[in-house]
Amino acid sequence: MDFLFTGHVLAPLYYCTQRLIFTGDIRMKRIALIAACFLLEACKTQIGTDLFTSDLVAATEAEAVTAPLVIGMEAGSEKKCKETADTVLVAVQSQFDGAEFIGCDSVEFKTFARFRVQSDIVAYDGNAPSITAPFSIGVRKEGAAYHVSYLTNPVAARAIWDALPEEMTKYQTYNLEPILSAVLNNDLRETVSIITDDVFADGAPVQGTATRDLPRRDQVELTMSDVTNAAFGTVANASHIATFSLSN
Repeated sequence: MDFLFTGHVLAPLYYCTQRLIFTGDIRMKRIALIAACFLLEACKTQIGTDLFTSDLVAATEAEAVTAPLVIGMEAGSEKKCKETADTVLVAVQSQFDGAEFIGCDSVEFKTFARFRVQSDIVAYDGNAPSITAPFSIGVRKEGAAYHVSYLTNPVAARAIWDALPEEMTKYQTYNLEPILSAVLNNDLRETVSIITDDVFADGAPVQGTATRDLPRRDQVELTMSDVTNAAFGTVANASHIATFSLSN
């Protein structure tokens, strides 16, 4: 089984995921983090999210649940990050109202211009719904099971690129090549059972369909496979992250 993180250091477009730190005084649970960069010749997009089981359950009960997204575009250096931040912000705002620049951040010797936006966690029945945002999180309830997926609108994702000035993109080719990962946190009062398909779980490869328990107050970090990533935004507008089930 090949996984998409192979050879990412030289990939033209890189996504970074950063986990937020929560304290007892700040209850910011609805987190999805996305980092994207645009370089020459291609457009790889790494999408990460920090999800909580209670939020996903609430979304299926008609509760409005929002997820702060952080979008980071590679700037090459901190100087370039600061110089281009306002221009890139306009492109991000073309698809995410209220987007704001929150600073420059270095990840694995790369500098990213980071932007905070808001998105909804979308509950649905049947087939994955159409969304207006470039990326979102979807959840489908089936009995005691909750199927969690990434959702995308390829046209909206492309629109961020198209909104960049021509001088930034004229020698580049857009191609959405996502790198998907997610941290699933269990903040319910019970242990849940989770099902994954061809992922890295906490850094270890798990081939095929696998089931494991996720105790209360525990978490698992998942990285999707090459096959899953390749399908996202091309043959499928939804990508399975994991399924978790309650005991009753």
